[in-house]
Amino acid sequence: MRRVLLSITLLTATASLAQVELTTPLVLTGPEGQRAVHGLSDPSDPTALVNVGWAVSGEATWAQAAMVGDTVVLAQSLAGTVAEGQLLHFVLPVDLTPDLHIRYGNSPALPWRRGDDEPLPLGGLAAGTVCEVLHYGGRYLLTGPAFRSCPTQAIAVNDRFCIDVDEGAVTAMPEAVAICTAKGGRLCSWGEYVAACNTRPELTGMFNNWEWVDDTANHTHTFGQVGRQTCMSQRSANASPNNHGAVRCCYTRP
Repeated sequence: MRRVLLSITLLTATASLAQVELTTPLVLTGPEGQRAVHGLSDPSDPTALVNVGWAVSGEATWAQAAMVGDTVVLAQSLAGTVAEGQLLHFVLPVDLTPDLHIRYGNSPALPWRRGDDEPLPLGGLAAGTVCEVLHYGGRYLLTGPAFRSCPTQAIAVNDRFCIDVDEGAVTAMPEAVAICTAKGGRLCSWGEYVAACNTRPELTGMFNNWEWVDDTANHTHTFGQVGRQTCMSQRSANASPNNHGAVRCCYTRP
């Protein structure tokens, strides 16, 4: 083995990076803790040796994220396409919704799934959350962080369900059902409403209007409405377009 003794000093008028290619082993001499090479830039080739500082920083797997339609587009941090088994990190640009895709650089957009290959939960993560994904089997799997138990607009009532904090639109029964479905939720049952009303003081507008619940009444073609005066207030209303109630959705906790 040839022993090469180098004294490397990178002096420039301004701070800069440099690439050094060695074709023979490099042996550093000097006092312990002072043997080092400074001023080398990060490797630009995906097959090049990654220096320790760059690897520890996580910069090699960090990407800037932006939304294009239903796709999270990640700017490439390394040359080449993303490899099978590659971990990538980025800041989520929007609240999490089902059916999102991820595209890394010029690679094809691939489905984004939970770690157990199930669909992503609506509102499970908020915009600004740092995410880690694994490229595997023609898709990206979310490996971290764990999901929040409730959408961003809702709070947990117990370990089984969440409820919207704010009262929603005042509308007819069919539209109320459609609104909750589009948000990834459902109309609350009467029991869920009562439990939330009595235990969660954070809820707003509880007695502004009658609110629809997913309970039928003991009358033909009528549905339940709750609230308006107290947590226990309830009445029956038919599904006529002329009968309106406020929308407050519930969500089953994952």
